Amino acid sequence: MLKEMLSYFISLSFLLYHAIFPCSFPEELLVKSVDHQLYLGKWYFKAAVSHREADIQNFKAVDNVWFTLEKTDNDTLLLTGHVRIGDNCVNQTWTYHVRPERDDMELEGKAERRNLLWSGKWANCSECIIFQEIEPPLKPTDTGRLPRQIHAVCSPE
Repeated sequence: MLKEMLSYFISLSFLLYHAIFPCSFPEELLVKSVDHQLYLGKWYFKAAVSHREADIQNFKAVDNVWFTLEKTDNDTLLLTGHVRIGDNCVNQTWTYHVRPERDDMELEGKAERRNLLWSGKWANCSECIIFQEIEPPLKPTDTGRLPRQIHAVCSPE
């Protein structure tokens, strides 16, 4: 009897708490329908998050990162990363295609990877965007493991 009452009390407390302080859910920005002009320009990298430590190792050596996003012909977006590691500066450009049949961006040469955009409101940063990369499993036997995912939080200039 006591266990049942405690269970009901905890459930009711949980519901009451979420009624007073509702959780916000991530809002995906569907790439094919979002106004790309809003996201063009310079963005500063703020943080990287992943389920696996190995996925974010590359970010730990970085001193400073900023990106520029440009639109070219045929619904193609160019993302150029300007990375400072110690005294060295490295620039790298990625080409993303916006396809009418997909809600994400297609990275040139890696069509199987999902590249999603999310509103930064979820991370309490309304001017930020969250860029998520999801790699499919490397082998069919990897289906029980989490896919490689990296979330990068960026804020505008």
